[in-house]
Amino acid sequence: MAELPPPLPAVPAAAAAPLTAAAIEGRRDFKVCIWTVGLRVVHVAPLAKQSRRKLTKEALAAVRSGLALPTAWPAAVLESCGWSASASEVTIAVDTRAFADRVTKGVSTHLGFHGAELQNLVQQPRQSFDRFFSERVWIPILDGLAAAPLGEPLTAHVFVFCESGCGTSVGVATLIWEVACRATQWDVQLDHLSANIWWLATCNNCRDCQYPLDPRKEEAYLAAEAAAAVARQSFDARAAGAP
Repeated sequence: MAELPPPLPAVPAAAAAPLTAAAIEGRRDFKVCIWTVGLRVVHVAPLAKQSRRKLTKEALAAVRSGLALPTAWPAAVLESCGWSASASEVTIAVDTRAFADRVTKGVSTHLGFHGAELQNLVQQPRQSFDRFFSERVWIPILDGLAAAPLGEPLTAHVFVFCESGCGTSVGVATLIWEVACRATQWDVQLDHLSANIWWLATCNNCRDCQYPLDPRKEEAYLAAEAAAAVARQSFDARAAGAP
């Protein structure tokens, strides 16, 4: 009997193309939930006061030790708010306390999405907003969403926190929401967990805060979009293995 020919050598599988920022931002099955949090008091109405104090204590302990917020903490907050997260989710914590909170003269009683507050946020010299938004906000969001298996939906919970939950965190969260709505296909939601506690000490979302045609708001949005563009370049370069 004639011998069978030797098997052909296996053809190596082609290397998967690196996942790009554009591919991640083009996913319609990604949901991004942005939550602002004041570390002084985390307001979660359905929870008892003792539970609210425990959540705040855990968050503060994690921040003081230099760690990210514990996974059980945002999960408890979401559950108490009646949020039904998908089976696949990722949590991203953004600490905005490097920025001066509520220092713009004349608008200290307004919320973080007031035009002057947003302008102050992107222009203040003590902290580079471009670098912060690129490296501490947009790249971590892209990294979190990149972990989703191909073809499976993912929910990213982005917790943006400051001391009061009505100044810097609200401003940064507004910019994240604006960039995500303008530049991505994600389902984006924004909510403020400390609104009913600390917002009452401010203008409580007055007409001046809500005014949509304030040119200072558009300038801040453009600054955030430019920082996100830098983040995309860095993300793609790292994914491609560039030195």
